[in-house]
Amino acid sequence: MSANYSISLKTNMTSARMYNGANIKKKTSFNGGQIQNSYQSNFGNNKDSFTSSQKQREKELNRLLKTATKSYDLSRYPDAIKNYKKYLEINPDCYEVQLKLAKSYKQSDKLPDAIKTYQNILENNPADLEVLTLAGECFKDLNMYENAIKYYKQATAINPNFDLAHRAVKELDNLILGKFNPNLAQIKKNEHKNASLKESLNLLRNKAPKDLVNALNGINIQFGETGELGGHSNIAQYEDAKGKITVSDCYCWASPKVVSAYLVHEAVHAKDRDPYTSITEEQDAYREQVKFWIDNNNGTEDPELDYAAFLYEQSPKKLDDKIEDVYGARDCRIRMYSPHHTKAMKNPIKRFLASIPIVGEIFE
Repeated sequence: MSANYSISLKTNMTSARMYNGANIKKKTSFNGGQIQNSYQSNFGNNKDSFTSSQKQREKELNRLLKTATKSYDLSRYPDAIKNYKKYLEINPDCYEVQLKLAKSYKQSDKLPDAIKTYQNILENNPADLEVLTLAGECFKDLNMYENAIKYYKQATAINPNFDLAHRAVKELDNLILGKFNPNLAQIKKNEHKNASLKESLNLLRNKAPKDLVNALNGINIQFGETGELGGHSNIAQYEDAKGKITVSDCYCWASPKVVSAYLVHEAVHAKDRDPYTSITEEQDAYREQVKFWIDNNNGTEDPELDYAAFLYEQSPKKLDDKIEDVYGARDCRIRMYSPHHTKAMKNPIKRFLASIPIVGEIFE
């Protein structure tokens, strides 16, 4: 493999910590394929018609939910929309189904329908950071930048540390400037890139482990276009053949604390000085990235990094398992071990042989 990469570990945008108080009203939810009802019936052994009707209702809801979820997971969004809508006809207040319906509309490029659904959710959950951000993205995709900024600013007003919304506002401000003065907008963006990269590298040099700092010697680091993995754009990637680390261009608007955490991740790949990656190498990279983020975020919140940190703080193995699941699902070619991240690492002779690129292929 010629590139090592960091990707999104989660499909939803909110971090675990956002669920603690961000949404001010109770949501009706489901867990897996089973409905969690907001009420409990207690009629003993009385098999009356009400109990029977309730059971039929729950059975139908579970059937619709199972069918819709399967369609959603297989990216069959029109079928998912049909079944989510039928579900909501019976149980209109289920938050997760409303959210999945809105996301299905978004994936189907039915942006007005997605926005309407997000707005319906916000009527009962006006402080929902995820929904505010997703609604903003829909307006952005429709080139309705002022509306998008309104939703992003609502999110930052609720949580001033929410970097995802802050950087979205900065990006949109630059896009609006580009409508009137594209040359000035590009100059401003380049200036911002240079300043952000400088601050990110300074933070990394001062706070990251020295071996990872040294691993970046001679590496060209830049913001730019990244590749894709399983249909998802890479957040950052290291290319050994080019001696280059690229951070996704849209992250130039992110806090340098966020950018430096991803540079730590890629430094683990660069430290190898080989073109191979593996599940174990990605696990090592995420562990170093998360430890750096926990120690240096200073209150800044980022959904992706906070989610990884949440898993790590529960158990490093939970983070490792999540990485194995996500990378294995998105790239069927990725192997468990690579030359510098292999069971042979404890043997100095095998470790030396693994460091030789041609010979090292046998250790993948």
